[in-house]
Amino acid sequence: MRWDVAVIQIIISGLLGSIGGIASAFAEAPVIFTLEEARHLAVQHRSELTVNEARVEAAAAQMIVAQSGLRPRSQVSVELATAPDGQLVEVIDTTGNRVTVPGIPTLDSDREDGDSGLLPTYRLDALAGLEWQVIDFGRTAARKRAAQAERSVRLAETAVTRDELLDIVDEAYLGWLGATKQYELLEAAVRRAEQRMQEMKAQRDIGMAATSNILPLKYVMISAQLRASAGEHAVRRSRLSLESAVGGQRLPQTASPDMKLLELPPEARTAPAADYVHQLRARAAYAKADAAARALSPSFGLKAQVGMRLQEESFLPFYQGGLVFLWPIWDGGSHRGEQRRAQAEAEALRAQADVVKRHDAYRQKHLNVETEGNARRLELANALLKAADAIREDIESRMREGASTAQELEQADERVARAESEWLEARLERARLALASERKEHPSTR
Repeated sequence: MRWDVAVIQIIISGLLGSIGGIASAFAEAPVIFTLEEARHLAVQHRSELTVNEARVEAAAAQMIVAQSGLRPRSQVSVELATAPDGQLVEVIDTTGNRVTVPGIPTLDSDREDGDSGLLPTYRLDALAGLEWQVIDFGRTAARKRAAQAERSVRLAETAVTRDELLDIVDEAYLGWLGATKQYELLEAAVRRAEQRMQEMKAQRDIGMAATSNILPLKYVMISAQLRASAGEHAVRRSRLSLESAVGGQRLPQTASPDMKLLELPPEARTAPAADYVHQLRARAAYAKADAAARALSPSFGLKAQVGMRLQEESFLPFYQGGLVFLWPIWDGGSHRGEQRRAQAEAEALRAQADVVKRHDAYRQKHLNVETEGNARRLELANALLKAADAIREDIESRMREGASTAQELEQADERVARAESEWLEARLERARLALASERKEHPSTR
């Protein structure tokens, strides 16, 4: 009779647990929050990218400035000035018409008004002008090339910053994924320990086991619960780290990591090139040196002005136009010094790019070695986990027969826990290798 009651209790407990689990699953169904979603949040909300995008915009604006060298410029000016008086005189032009023009200031007083020609008079000019530098022998073209090279550098720096941010997000996501998977394994260990307790209590109730057999199993169960509690806190900490990595954005309450990342197939990886930014910086420095060398180039242009002049209550039309040749001969060595500075900077950046390129070659070899080592580690971890599971199942079977102790069972659980940790670390390492080499060589290096 006692045996029947025990069996009924076990059946009822199992049914209640199943019903509770189903209700809990419907109440809080987990939502898979993928790595791509985490990356998208980071790109949208990390201020580092905003800074780089502003620098790209500034470089684009500099291109507009550089291109303006060969574009026409117009201006309107209104000038109120005072100057030595010049007597307005009437003269006869070549057609026989009388026109009024400013005369030359004089020192005598033999004027109709009796004043000297050096006395001040006021003049109001309203002019519209146009200047167009037509040819500057490559000066504007050099400035344009330098601006384009600088913009390429800013774009490359933005790409590097983005990759660095995504590396941070990837690492935080894998930390969250690893902690979540570890917690699932610890929870499974707790359920296994609780099931042993129920089985041992059922055997005690039918007289097939003593109460003293339950106490060691209770200790094992509490130990498993303690480790699971620590694992739960690790999940919370890793979740906070991921939220910080994506720019302080909170994840959905029921968010769960994508476990498919642990199943990435092993394959040869390609390390991303790291020297392309240095190469672009060197090109930009060379372009700046060329622009500095052409700063003293001569130029040809057109110039025209038209307007009205008010003087002594008379409106006089004014215009002028012509060709302008300008050749800056000497500026004190300023542009020559700028050229030498940019040239030296370009050489240094070129050398630095060569150093980084050599490091890239060794990094590729290192990545290949890591990939091969991870494949072997994962193979051994799988074998270790199978062996630990087999040992534990054997001890559990012998314990039901009274041929094994709770201490042996605890040791078997610890072996399985260590094997599971090794298996999980090998899987996470493979995911890290895959994500680290996901971003291929940038087109700007070719």
